[in-house]
Amino acid sequence: MTSEPQEIVSGKSLAAKSSEVDFAIVLSRVIASIENDPAQLRSAVYELARIKLRTELSINVSEKRDLALALESRSSVLRLSPRSMTT
Repeated sequence: MTSEPQEIVSGKSLAAKSSEVDFAIVLSRVIASIENDPAQLRSAVYELARIKLRTELSINVSEKRDLALALESRSSVLRLSPRSMTT
């Protein structure tokens, strides 16, 4: 019972894995650069929420619009809140 050696990762898979690792490193650096700045961190989270809302939610246009308005409203409140400047 001998088994043939199998290729663990094809060239295409290796390139995809390399891109994933590069992305993870860049993302980690961005997070590290903003983690001590609550305003920047909050901004990044809201931007990600906006992107996900536009691209990934499977809801109708009206619901997306309502969610986008709620997100923008909350984001504006946090930007204008004096408390958000210190937390």
